[in-house]
Amino acid sequence: MKMRLKTKLKIDTKVAVALAAGAVVLAAAAAGGFSFKKDAKRGFFATQGYSSGRTYLDVRFGSSGAIKAQPGDTGVVMGEYKLKAVGTDLTVSDFNVGMLVQDVPSSAPFGLGIDGPLPVEADEHLSECVLIDSNTGNTMMGPVYPSLSTSSTHLLFTDDFYMTQGQTLKLSLECNFNGFPPNGNEDRFAVDILTRTDVTAVDPSSSPVWVALTTSNGNPPNYQVVLK
Repeated sequence: MKMRLKTKLKIDTKVAVALAAGAVVLAAAAAGGFSFKKDAKRGFFATQGYSSGRTYLDVRFGSSGAIKAQPGDTGVVMGEYKLKAVGTDLTVSDFNVGMLVQDVPSSAPFGLGIDGPLPVEADEHLSECVLIDSNTGNTMMGPVYPSLSTSSTHLLFTDDFYMTQGQTLKLSLECNFNGFPPNGNEDRFAVDILTRTDVTAVDPSSSPVWVALTTSNGNPPNYQVVLK
């Protein structure tokens, strides 16, 4: 039986962010300053006022294509994220990334954490995952060991890091592959932030900062790692 542990629990922070974000939405709606209607030219976030002059954390997935990996490979790039602090200094505290996997190659969506009749499980193949600053090589979050997590579907990074107003960070999510071979000829792996609430950030006064998940990897993913 597999024992699963979590390195740090932040339920209170998540709840606080959700409640505060909800309060902002309700207050803005009551004042008539919040529109749920999508603007065809400016996009959804522009209609919410999350443009220049407002405060938010912009998150974008920046990889495409496919790379190959073998059992035992280390430092495999699972994807790259570009973060920008807009309008405020902020601290990123949680970065919760879904693990996508596909047993039999096809154009169908990947499974979340597990896929196939045998099956193939992401947490049995991925290990020692880190978020690295691509410019400096510094580890910003992690390592996270999926096999020791309470969830077999996500990589939950909980190490805080600070960003100054206007700063852009390019983060590379890298994992080691354990020695397990693929089921059959190959298995496919990918990562994706599924919702904007999977990333948590606060400003210097500890107030929640809105997260704009501008682009994601999608499912089927735009970028994947093929284990052969």
